[in-house]
Amino acid sequence: CSQCEAGRYAEKASARCSQCEDGRIPDANRAGCVTCDPGEYALSGSESCSTCQPGSYSLRVTSSCTLCTEGWYSADAGSSECSECPRGTFAGAGSSQCSMCSEGSVPNANQSSCEPCEAGEVALPGSSECSPCSAGKYASSRGECSQCEAGKYAEKGSTRCSQCEDGRIPDANRAGCV
Repeated sequence: CSQCEAGRYAEKASARCSQCEDGRIPDANRAGCVTCDPGEYALSGSESCSTCQPGSYSLRVTSSCTLCTEGWYSADAGSSECSECPRGTFAGAGSSQCSMCSEGSVPNANQSSCEPCEAGEVALPGSSECSPCSAGKYASSRGECSQCEAGKYAEKGSTRCSQCEDGRIPDANRAGCV
């Protein structure tokens, strides 16, 4: 009897060498096939299982790893599943980690990218939703609230400061006129 070449096996009753199917490799004696572990894969005829890279996973007998979908990640090689990004973070397909959006933007609904806050709103890095600027402040650009200048006021969520009517002045917080 001769030994089967690399990536092949022969059952006891057969003199013919065969390739293992996708996701399986020859056992140590080349007498049958064994299944790769979750987080690994093998093409038909492979000698050994390969490990899935971070950002991908395998759960069952397979010839390749699957990329994590948008809003999900796998940090480690050999993952058998992906984890959902925490609230306030995002990840594109095939990501090995989640990231925070920059100031003035928040993750979109499926946590795949960031979208800017509307005018009059602000968000700090890691925020999951935009918030209106507080009374007495305005946001002329997205994501940054500024104090109204002396003699003017702004209501909550304003995009600009306004002048009080004749005979009235802004209150101490510049949130309205008195």
